[in-house]
Amino acid sequence: MLNRRFTSASLALCTLIAIAPAAIRADATSDAKAAIQAAYNKETAAMIKKDFKGIMSVYASDYVQIDKSGRKISLAELKPQLQAMVAVVQNVKATQIVSKVTVNGNRATVLSKQHLEATVLIPEKKKQALIMNASVEVLWVKTGKSTWLKKQSKVLTENQTLDGKAGGG
Repeated sequence: MLNRRFTSASLALCTLIAIAPAAIRADATSDAKAAIQAAYNKETAAMIKKDFKGIMSVYASDYVQIDKSGRKISLAELKPQLQAMVAVVQNVKATQIVSKVTVNGNRATVLSKQHLEATVLIPEKKKQALIMNASVEVLWVKTGKSTWLKKQSKVLTENQTLDGKAGGG
């Protein structure tokens, strides 16, 4: 009888040991997804408010963007482009949605869908309607207890129209 209880307890313990890491990973993934979506929401709100510092607050200092052609753009190169964009856009409507997260320690690989609609004020031209859609793979790094920052973004697909013309012009 004691041996049977011991065997049952051992099986239960083995089951718990086998299941627990998966549950912990699921919790870590769920927590990361929520925190990263919150960071996207913060960035989106900053875009709408034209708050450049708020936009930059989700980027790691060594951030790199990789465009569809494979060209790498450092954060130092990207900042003036973002500042210029913030200066000429109005009536921004944007969403960034996390569609998949894979966590490995303090790193998370995220697939996200991004959508932007805005009015662009281009010098010597009338206001133009900009619509952008993209699918992006983003590497996020966890700093501190719960802060996630973008370390690298790779554009997988994108399309853009400016006043209804494909390619943005």
